[in-house]
Amino acid sequence: MYLITGGAYQGKSNYAVSVFKFDNNSIADGKTVDFEEINKYLCIKNFHILVRRMMKDGKTTEEIKIIVDSLDENTVIITDEIGNGIIPVDQFERDWREQTGRICCYIASQSRKVVRLTGGIPVIIKDESK
Repeated sequence: MYLITGGAYQGKSNYAVSVFKFDNNSIADGKTVDFEEINKYLCIKNFHILVRRMMKDGKTTEEIKIIVDSLDENTVIITDEIGNGIIPVDQFERDWREQTGRICCYIASQSRKVVRLTGGIPVIIKDESK
């Protein structure tokens, strides 16, 4: 598995397409993909939104980790960093940030490569693919 993270609009999807040569049919959008369909894709962008949708659907962190474990070992997950900034007043928003962080830490621990993009520049955090 591969994890690409960074702030919003930092070029994460473009980076994934340029490195992995994905076409549009290979990329699922976490904003709209059917939960049952995510195994059909090589890349999942907006993973943080997918986690939000799953939480709204009642899925726990452990259930989401099981879904992550079911993904192909070469899946690329693209997520925004959402834990910075002002702490939300709304309890669900705080829980979402925390659970997304925990799940992304889990994904990073399972990933062969973790890349953080800032200003379109990739910074390799972990690389066990060699």
